[in-house]
Amino acid sequence: MLEGAAGNINFGAQMIRFLWDYSPNLVPTPQMLVNAVCTSLNDEERISCFLLTKRTGRLTLYRALADALMGKKNGSAIFGRVLYSSIPLELTEEDVLVAFEKWQGVLLKRMLEIEEGVRPSQDMLVTAIEHRNITALEVLLPEPGFHELVSDELLAKVTDSQHQEMIEIFQGQGFTVAADGAS
Repeated sequence: MLEGAAGNINFGAQMIRFLWDYSPNLVPTPQMLVNAVCTSLNDEERISCFLLTKRTGRLTLYRALADALMGKKNGSAIFGRVLYSSIPLELTEEDVLVAFEKWQGVLLKRMLEIEEGVRPSQDMLVTAIEHRNITALEVLLPEPGFHELVSDELLAKVTDSQHQEMIEIFQGQGFTVAADGAS
């Protein structure tokens, strides 16, 4: 019932508050947060998210929330709203990689901005190269100190890919990568 209330565009936050007043033992689920974010707008969104996070303390539902969104067609848009809200996510590098692999790096920049402990890694770069993810490469390569993570082996993968746009991104960052197989 709370999941339905969270998704009620007109009364979501009020219904959650009402139901919790009468059932304080109920615990928020990822689907409640998904529903609240999907259907709520502006102040209503903030109220719904506040109520959900207040009930859970610091949001430790991240993994379950990400899993709930992974199968949704508009999962990255919903997750983007969560990232730009005031919900206190605690992201790890593994969390960023999971979301990054699923959503092709669309939200990578925002995830790196909000979580100071998570820095771009060689795993992220390998994933971006394997998926030929131009958006992610454009976010990762300009990051300070990231050039040290680019190995000759990774440059060889880029060269071997023959993916012209990816090669140009690396060349634009000062790496020697040639489309003809020589790096």
